[in-house]
Amino acid sequence: MKKKIKTILILGFLTGISYFIYKSYLKAKAMINLYKTLPLYLENICEERPELDLNMSLHGTSLQIGFCSDIIEKYPDMKAMVKEYLEDFYPVLIGKRLTIEIYKK
Repeated sequence: MKKKIKTILILGFLTGISYFIYKSYLKAKAMINLYKTLPLYLENICEERPELDLNMSLHGTSLQIGFCSDIIEKYPDMKAMVKEYLEDFYPVLIGKRLTIEIYKK
């Protein structure tokens, strides 16, 4: 009886770890694709290629996007545009712990 319970607990633990690794893999893959596509998307809209810094940790995900001050003044809703892009193409990254920062170069 104890051997069966021990086996069930080990299998449950391994399943939980495997699920966490799979979800982390999906997020990492989405971050790699986002790093390639987001600058092109913003360049098409704003006609300037931004500086992009992506960070992913266990505590959350942060996007830091740098533009010159003229572009920031011209598009004051840049944060909303990026969030809509993420919702449309990368829903894996949308969550409570996502921070988007727009800064001047």
